[in-house]
Amino acid sequence: MTRDGQAFVSSKLQFLFHLASFALFAFVFSWHWGPDAAKLPQSGGFGWFYKFLTFCGFNFQLLTLSVVVLSHLIPKNERLKIVADDLSCTVFPIANAISILYWGILILTMKPVEEEIDGNIRRTVTHGLQSSAPWYINLTVHLFNSIIAWVDISISERTFRTRAFFLSFAFAVGYICWSQYATSINKIYPYPFLNTMPQPQGYILVSIVSLLILYLFSRIGAKVAGHSSSAFKKTKVT
Repeated sequence: MTRDGQAFVSSKLQFLFHLASFALFAFVFSWHWGPDAAKLPQSGGFGWFYKFLTFCGFNFQLLTLSVVVLSHLIPKNERLKIVADDLSCTVFPIANAISILYWGILILTMKPVEEEIDGNIRRTVTHGLQSSAPWYINLTVHLFNSIIAWVDISISERTFRTRAFFLSFAFAVGYICWSQYATSINKIYPYPFLNTMPQPQGYILVSIVSLLILYLFSRIGAKVAGHSSSAFKKTKVT
């Protein structure tokens, strides 16, 4: 096969991967608006699912995938390619931080997230998803998100420009502020371990750790993308 032929096949495989990822995310997003999701305790209270970092990051990754798919459909739009690249590099550390924090908290506490209902009932998000939602909902938002981000930087040209790091940092700071505001209205943190810690020291500590994880994966992503020699990569974004 000629070099042009290989480039054509690689481009199509990239497109199929991004399209399939977008379709999965779009389906999971639409599920959250259905009757089964409404039964979950996490949907109650001010902020709906958006009071959770997982759902905010999931929405941002869905937006990113939609732009990436669009950049495949309009290949001559260089500006769109740059935006898709920046968003993908922004989402990489966010997706990994979400997965690390969720599974880390799950292992350490066995109660990653819980919400109060009628002032008496509290359930963890894991229990809620196991009893009320398909298993793939939990895996998509807490595991497949980071896997998709890793595959993306492995098969696509990603630059990890400085502005992508600042965008991910701005996302994190924005969520920290938003979460604190939602907590002030709900009178309880969506994450149970925070409710057992002295505040605001506990929240500040967890926020700092989260930002450090974000920074770490920004650096890891940049290094992996810079050294990857995947045959799928074709055109460098400038």
